[in-house]
Amino acid sequence: MTLGIKILLITQYPEGKPIYGGVEAVSKYLIDELIKINIIEELHIVSWNITQENFLINSITKEKGVHFFINNIGRFQLLTGYSKNTNIVKRFCDSRRIDLIHAQGMDRENVVATNTGYPTITTIHGIVPFERKLQTPHPSIPRKIRMNLAETLDWRALRKSKLIISTSSYDRNVISEKTYTEIVTIPNPISPDFFSINESDLTKEILFVGVIQKRKRIMEIISAFKKIVIKVPDSILKIIGPVGIGEAEYFNSIKELIEQSKLQQKIKLLGHISQEQLLEQYGKCRLLIMLSEEETSPMSIAQALACGKPVISSNVGGITDLVVHMRNGFLVDKDDIDGFTNYITLLLLDDQLCIAMGKESKILANCRRPDVVARQTIEAYSKVLSR
Repeated sequence: MTLGIKILLITQYPEGKPIYGGVEAVSKYLIDELIKINIIEELHIVSWNITQENFLINSITKEKGVHFFINNIGRFQLLTGYSKNTNIVKRFCDSRRIDLIHAQGMDRENVVATNTGYPTITTIHGIVPFERKLQTPHPSIPRKIRMNLAETLDWRALRKSKLIISTSSYDRNVISEKTYTEIVTIPNPISPDFFSINESDLTKEILFVGVIQKRKRIMEIISAFKKIVIKVPDSILKIIGPVGIGEAEYFNSIKELIEQSKLQQKIKLLGHISQEQLLEQYGKCRLLIMLSEEETSPMSIAQALACGKPVISSNVGGITDLVVHMRNGFLVDKDDIDGFTNYITLLLLDDQLCIAMGKESKILANCRRPDVVARQTIEAYSKVLSR
């Protein structure tokens, strides 16, 4: 491999708006570091904007020539294997003489990347076929057909990748059963800003951060909080995150439950906020909680660790790589609401335990500093391009 490589990332990216979800956060933090590395001659980004009705190309130039091309998926693209998008991306790669494509995700990003014929590295951000089934457990027949087709495309594209980057032992184990492609594990990066937060703030504020969707089980979190507030009357629960696509009805159910429980003064729905506002909320909170049905490597937990906050979570997916039970937090079975409630109450009442676990979180987060992750990513690029 020679100096001056040209990379194309196909990823969700928060251009000109607050970060939406973990993948946008990962791409932002990683790209901010990659453009500082001399070996990168050009770094380009292709991103889909699913809210746009018309195809749009919006190109802006940053340090080391970062460009953004944003387009809608388009109707019937799934049926054609995203052929229109693939052709657009391939023409761009040909024009820039791209060396390598890095797909952030095993959905359309990976399908388009591998269909171009360019060497592709895929980073796993969730086992997408599993997530689709959790989001739509009882699909209509047409929806089921689309889901099956998408799953076939996802796994086929993953097998065509030259290298797979896992972000947790969970996704590594799942993926290794589906493909013989080489897998390396690189943790998701966290913005340096989160490491600057002090870990010793001892308010009674509990934080949930994530996209509002059924698999996050926010209704169950609220049910647990109803018990917590009886034992710790000055506790506050803040729920931060945008409403997921197709989750408006679920969000309305959350608001109704809060009203029925008469907890409007105790549970705050802060919605989709900027990173600056998010940092402020992490600084104010005592701990982060999560009770998801499935997760790969949730960004909110990684951010909480960097801020020096203990975490109480369900022990699903890759969360066990982030939270060590009784070291920097507590893990429970996703259906153990009583255990979840008791551990939260314990940390709300025990200042010294909360501080000690927060310090451990800070230590565990060091491997996720963005400069460390960027160097590991460059090593992955070098491995593929040297073959």
